[in-house]
Amino acid sequence: SGLFISFNSGYQAFLIKKINRLVIPCTFFFCLTMVYAYVFTLVRSKVLGDSSDIIFDSSLYNFLIQESGKFYYPNIPIWFLVSLFTTYLLYLFLDFVTRQNLYIMLALSFVFGIGGYLFGKNEVQIPFYLDSSMTCMPCVAVGNVLRKKTDILHSRNKKLTIGIALICLIATAVTY
Repeated sequence: SGLFISFNSGYQAFLIKKINRLVIPCTFFFCLTMVYAYVFTLVRSKVLGDSSDIIFDSSLYNFLIQESGKFYYPNIPIWFLVSLFTTYLLYLFLDFVTRQNLYIMLALSFVFGIGGYLFGKNEVQIPFYLDSSMTCMPCVAVGNVLRKKTDILHSRNKKLTIGIALICLIATAVTY
């Protein structure tokens, strides 16, 4: 994602674009999932006569706070939209605070990444999947630095691009 982050049109335009592309689809699929969970539970209890405990908790609280236990959210993949949006918010904040100094931003991104990793490792649940967003901040920052300091997106050197991708994949596998 860092390869494609650009605040050239301003922070407000960037935020509006991300709301349109992430928050609105997430809200749509969240509502659709709530209807699905309700219908599934209704059919299971009324039509099939299954009186066992309800397994879905499609509440907004469960989805955003990540409560675990006996219930689970029935559309797990859409957490990524929330996490990506909060990642963008964190990066926007870092860009604003560091006054676009790439190296300070890169260093702070690694601090965020270590913090997010420690939250996840110690199973500390943070609302809006901030632990996941913090963990991926170094990858976003490195991608943004690569975009700004190289011609990686327009590079004709496919070996360089593949090499960088392999290094990123190996780094991810080693830290996971």
